[in-house]
Amino acid sequence: MSIGVLLAFDCFLRVGELTSLKRIDVADVGDPRIGSLSPGMALRLGKTKTGTDQWVTVHRNCVMVLMRLLLSTTNDNDFLFPFTPSALRDSIHSVCEKMNLSSRYVPHSLRHGGATDAFESGMSVEDVQLRGRWASTKSARRYIQSGPAKLLSLQVPPLVAKAADRLAVDVVRAFAKAATIPL
Repeated sequence: MSIGVLLAFDCFLRVGELTSLKRIDVADVGDPRIGSLSPGMALRLGKTKTGTDQWVTVHRNCVMVLMRLLLSTTNDNDFLFPFTPSALRDSIHSVCEKMNLSSRYVPHSLRHGGATDAFESGMSVEDVQLRGRWASTKSARRYIQSGPAKLLSLQVPPLVAKAADRLAVDVVRAFAKAATIPL
């Protein structure tokens, strides 16, 4: 589930897009189905709010590494993330409660956060719009604009912020350590 959270943030995925992904929907380097269109990892999104057969590339290397671990244990027609949207919501709420974070965080927060982070890192509004599969620039701008404002309205306990900073330094190593996977 945690790899799904990272993927949803990186690719601005809606919860239904995330939970409907199958192994066969992922193309990695050298996949003959996609050729030179994508030098990295890409996801086929069969059905989205704005249409069918869309795609998005995975940008963060750490997410690609973790996805490759997941893909190595998944059959072509299996769902990558065998949980429901409501199970993800419940898990996020449970984690937030344990960490004394706001209950206002939901799976859709990952889409807001990913778009805001990409824009703040220099991605153009038009590229955010395309990556997020928004029908209009107006919609993409609303996500980008509300992201920092929402963050400022929430409290993050200092210990949680410090742990998040440590995790962000090397998320792959943290996953490996938690799962006892040799690197």
